[in-house]
Amino acid sequence: MTVGITNGTSMKILKTEDLAERWSVSSNAIRNLCKKGEVPHFRIGKLYRFNLSLIEEYENKQLENSRATKD
Repeated sequence: MTVGITNGTSMKILKTEDLAERWSVSSNAIRNLCKKGEVPHFRIGKLYRFNLSLIEEYENKQLENSRATKD
């Protein structure tokens, strides 16, 4: 899903199922991460949604952290 922003840009939004598929985990695992505040998200009512650019930043940070612990 792509959402238009008032300044003319757009942002790609992922659903819980989309992120679960991207990370090869269950939707419940994603919801649990959200409840713990471990993954960037926002809510629309009861539904969790994810800004793709923030998820990519989160993934890159996790990758950097995992590389740093190996050194």
